[in-house]
Amino acid sequence: MVVSTVSVLRSDDVIVTTLDSIPGYKIVKVYGLVYAIADYRREVRSAIPVVTQPVDSELIDDLLTDAMDDLVEKAREVGANAVLGLRIELRELTVSAGAVMDIVIVYGTAALVEPESRRNSSLY
Repeated sequence: MVVSTVSVLRSDDVIVTTLDSIPGYKIVKVYGLVYAIADYRREVRSAIPVVTQPVDSELIDDLLTDAMDDLVEKAREVGANAVLGLRIELRELTVSAGAVMDIVIVYGTAALVEPESRRNSSLY
């Protein structure tokens, strides 16, 4: 396993990873699905569905940050210190003529994990 390809985000007390398990850690308890949604309604310059407007990457980054913050908070609320198998979805929905909603959905499995040994726990 190449450690540099492991996708892990660590907040103060919650590890969030795209992996289904964390090397060097064991899963003590699984709490189940946690998810968060962030959205933003925006007007488009054309009501013709074929014409697409460029996506504002800064807006998407902000939505992703908001959704991830909410996800970590929900994990804490159930007693988890990790979210495993993180998935991220970006959707654009037409809500009316000339308006769309950008939606970021993040979800994963809330779990309680602990290091298998002190020697292995230095990975993160």
